[in-house]
Amino acid sequence: MKISFSVGDSVNAATGVTGGNFYLFAGNGATYSDNTAFNGTQVFTGVRISCVSPAPTLAFRIGGTWITSPLTLTYGTVNNIIMYMNNSVSTISYTDINGTVRSLAADSWDLFSNNIYLTTLGKAALPTGTTINSFMFYGESSPANAASAFLDNIVYTNDITTNVLSVKLAAFQAKAQGSEVKLSWKTETEDGMDRFEVEHSVNGSGFVKIGETDALGLSGSDYAFLHTNPEAVNFYRLRMVKQDGSFEFSPIISAKVSNMNRAITAWYSHERIYLANHAGAQVDVFDVSGKKVFSAIADASVSSVELPQLPEGSYIARITDGSRQATVRFIKL
Repeated sequence: MKISFSVGDSVNAATGVTGGNFYLFAGNGATYSDNTAFNGTQVFTGVRISCVSPAPTLAFRIGGTWITSPLTLTYGTVNNIIMYMNNSVSTISYTDINGTVRSLAADSWDLFSNNIYLTTLGKAALPTGTTINSFMFYGESSPANAASAFLDNIVYTNDITTNVLSVKLAAFQAKAQGSEVKLSWKTETEDGMDRFEVEHSVNGSGFVKIGETDALGLSGSDYAFLHTNPEAVNFYRLRMVKQDGSFEFSPIISAKVSNMNRAITAWYSHERIYLANHAGAQVDVFDVSGKKVFSAIADASVSSVELPQLPEGSYIARITDGSRQATVRFIKL
């Protein structure tokens, strides 16, 4: 389970708080409500944030006791707490937010703050083997109702072996705009993300990176990328790279461009004719007499065409892609 929070006063979430507690409990809460007596045996663990001067404190429920954490909090600053909980009868393994595989003993839980592992703790009073299926957050005892808590990015799963904290896309689409394609995507979660690499293909395989965008690190963020040199048929995917170097691929999407008015970009260098995204273009090379000395079709997997051993002299390469043409003059020495 993960939750991001900040605490403070009701005006600016930074100053003026002199009392009040906020609680987060996880367990099996058949009576989690505001009008039923709280039952401690339903709690696997709990977190208490106390609004005291000069800074809020954090405590954890272990057995029937609150244990104060040395973790330093600040009013008005967003923190995140991650709890990996094991209420089974045996040790389990899981992959944490940073991609590290960890072992977690029965009846215990691992605590992370701001994606940093802090400690492994014992549970409260929930009987071993009972499913952890509920959580509850509530506040109490704030003088004049001055204290406020701001919650965001709550993630919960009942399968600890699933790393629920990786990136999850809420939307990903490609739309042709004239002779260009605009990609847009929105994240649902993106904890631990570093960047999004945009990859392109003309046939749904053999993807090539065409750009990248840094991750904002905020769930619900919107992103956009403009592909200024697409083909008639285009396939796209995102290579979503985490801060630890691991990555995931998005689903593949496609877009067709009917208005293909862009010019062909081509040049000669070191015995090759280089092309900019013109797979399938016809390349013909002529000598000064007009005789064709070489012909090839640009392959989808390469960005250049290798020329044969030609005699010294001047040449013209003509590149044809549909109704568009370009010429490249070069001298072989």
